[in-house]
Amino acid sequence: MFLIGYQFRVLSPIFTIHWGLQARRTRPLWREKQNEKNRKHFETFKRELFARYRRDPLHLLRRPPAQPKKA
Repeated sequence: MFLIGYQFRVLSPIFTIHWGLQARRTRPLWREKQNEKNRKHFETFKRELFARYRRDPLHLLRRPPAQPKKA
């Protein structure tokens, strides 16, 4: 919807954060597997949106810079 010009307003901070999902180490293993699967779906979704609208105003398709490996 954003790509075709809709504007969004957050009415309350209650919609912007959920404290129960902040600590990765406290999540069950199944939840992290589910998150990884969802990340892959989101990558496909982003490419489909770009193919349809030819717009990427938030630069979602840009790859983040590679993190240096720790020695």
